[in-house]
Amino acid sequence: MEMAYEGSTFAKDNTEDPIEVARLIKKIVFDKKPAFYHPIGKGIKAILFLKKLLPWSFIEKMIIKKMA
Repeated sequence: MEMAYEGSTFAKDNTEDPIEVARLIKKIVFDKKPAFYHPIGKGIKAILFLKKLLPWSFIEKMIIKKMA
């Protein structure tokens, strides 16, 4: 039970605000030519930048370490 609570508090602290996600969805729906990919969330810009420089296996290890 404690593990489930820890998971929910991690998600609450590390995910994007639902209002921001809803605003992005609204923008996508009303855009005449929406892009295929819409990055949103805390730290996504840093991850996308690192993805260009580092091998994915290294980034994946960093993400797993952060979640643990």
